Amino acid sequence: MEQQHRGETKIERGKRFIEQVLKKVGNKTLSEIAEERYEEEYPDLLSGMKAFLPIAYQDTNEQQYIQALLFAAQTSYENGLYQFACIQYHMQFMTAIYFVLLKLYHLHTDEVNKALFYLLKKERKKDFDSRENTKNGKLYFGSFAIIPESDVFLLLRIMGMSDSLLDDLQKRVVLRNKFAHANGNLMLTSDELFAEEIGKYDDAIEKTTSLMKSDIIKLYKDTITAPDFYDPEIRGYMEPEEQILEGFIRANSISLFELNWLRKIQAKDFDKIEGARHIKDLHYALCHFYDMATLDDPDYSPINDEYYRHKYKNNARDFAGIILGCDSMISVQGYPIYYPISICPNCKENQLVTDHATKCSYCFSCGKTYDTEEYNHEDEDRMSDDCIEESD
Repeated sequence: MEQQHRGETKIERGKRFIEQVLKKVGNKTLSEIAEERYEEEYPDLLSGMKAFLPIAYQDTNEQQYIQALLFAAQTSYENGLYQFACIQYHMQFMTAIYFVLLKLYHLHTDEVNKALFYLLKKERKKDFDSRENTKNGKLYFGSFAIIPESDVFLLLRIMGMSDSLLDDLQKRVVLRNKFAHANGNLMLTSDELFAEEIGKYDDAIEKTTSLMKSDIIKLYKDTITAPDFYDPEIRGYMEPEEQILEGFIRANSISLFELNWLRKIQAKDFDKIEGARHIKDLHYALCHFYDMATLDDPDYSPINDEYYRHKYKNNARDFAGIILGCDSMISVQGYPIYYPISICPNCKENQLVTDHATKCSYCFSCGKTYDTEEYNHEDEDRMSDDCIEESD
């Protein structure tokens, strides 16, 4: 963060920052700026809401809108404009709420329509369903913005929302209204107060999204066990990665928080279902997508990725070459350099891959895992002849 000028207030500093930004970006649109900033380091304090927004966007407009919200909150926060950052975080919060409601609508259409008719009355229900309030003839997350924010939470009663959660959600709206009024008062002036409010937002959206857990899990299982979804001969995309991304994650605006529920489903749960092999291909692809979305996890390693273990079953050489990038066997000054494939002591197959970065070995044949301290790879009796190239 840029050093504050001597005697400069936070408001003055924010004004100076905006002037510098305007000079720097020239004719770039806000969405273009947001897309650039979105890839930069994002403040940890503001990262919570991202887990509840869609991982894969429906279209460019949706992407630009959400990235602009993230950029706006980041810019205000980094310049000490906490009250305005909180307003912008509230917009992220309501966007996440609307995505929950959109999924609720698709899963419980009749119930939601009845609730909307009661909530909006006949004339306003027509406005809700109108062409101006839809996108390509279909409801989208922004459709729910036509409903007053304090009232829109009432739709969550369909999922069993408690009175205490409703109270928490409505308090967020009351707070936003206080901050947004041009009353000349700055009521949020410190990191501590800001962090406290952000924590309340994160807690409220987690509780709200969790109301849908059983519905989202059922939707996922129903989707991937349907023949027209899992069968490679008739499904929309041949590759499992594309099918699960486009056919389920993007199609249903799945968030990282929801994806975490789904990746914990055991692949063996599909063993007795027709089409189990293809269904498990898709499930492992979903688990892999979660891993790719959380690459900042210090414990992640390709060799421990269940998707790769499934995809490269009995094909250790392709895993080592394609994923680890070890696709050649060499020798240096007469000494052999061991290719990271060797004979597995357990099944005696030439399918044991060693990832020296994580000090882990995994057999793509029998599935046994070794720590490098348990398994001595310098023992030539255990090395495959195919894995060593002797020097001339």
